[in-house]
Amino acid sequence: MAGDRVKVLYVAGWLYTGSTLLGNVLGEIDGFAAVGELRFLWKRGFLENDRCGCGTAFLDCPIWTRVAGALDGVDPARIADLTDRLLLHRRLPQLLVALRGGPGASEVRELRSALADLYDAIAATAGSRVIVDTSKSPLYAAILDGIPSIDLRVVHLVRDPRGALWSRLRRGSGLEPATGLLLWDLSHLVSEVGWSRSGRYLRLRYEDVVRRPVEAVGAILELAGEQAGPPEFLERDRVALRPNHNVAGNPNRLRSGTIELRLDDAWRRLPARPLAAATALTWPLLLRYGYPLVPRR
Repeated sequence: MAGDRVKVLYVAGWLYTGSTLLGNVLGEIDGFAAVGELRFLWKRGFLENDRCGCGTAFLDCPIWTRVAGALDGVDPARIADLTDRLLLHRRLPQLLVALRGGPGASEVRELRSALADLYDAIAATAGSRVIVDTSKSPLYAAILDGIPSIDLRVVHLVRDPRGALWSRLRRGSGLEPATGLLLWDLSHLVSEVGWSRSGRYLRLRYEDVVRRPVEAVGAILELAGEQAGPPEFLERDRVALRPNHNVAGNPNRLRSGTIELRLDDAWRRLPARPLAAATALTWPLLLRYGYPLVPRR
């Protein structure tokens, strides 16, 4: 914590960036608690009783049971509804108005009050100085950033959008590819505009994290103002992970043991048309983040 504030290391960006693995690696650091995508806790945890990263049902997990006990008076269904409505990308203008005290400000205050209680309860239950939240949504980060009891640090994690598109197509997501690519643009723009000048911001590329994980974790620790070193069992190409308590995220949150750190660049096999479309829809940020317009096959 920073004083009596909860330090939250927030991974912002878009889907399929390797954020779950990064969060799990950071959770191995002494004093850090990796909890997955907390914006989904109310729905997937309290309402749907999905599996915790430790393998048990959410409501049977000893950690989340203790957190839930500290949230007496908070209605999970109400907070899940607020989260879903306020964080819709198409409602970004309305959210900006609400954050400035306009219409909708009372709902933002209600959500922030519940989240302040949640993060306080997690820090107390886990006995951790830093909570690692991989929710990714920059809109959710904007909600957190206005909570007085939270000290927010933003890790902006970027992956080549053609890789993100490949992962989405491979998993059969219902989102239209063009929509996903435009949301890739929007999410990264909002993440950068919102925090790049704050002094609490670090941008990392997924590809660099996988290739140089020790250096990436060191940079994140510097951002967090923490003196601890990288996890003892983090090496150039692998990491040893213990079971975690991630509430939502990629299915690999359920994996523990020795994990190989391997760059997923199978997207280079994308057919020419979707590859060209992805490049055309994202090229300004591709160049900004150091990706080639014409990748090597």
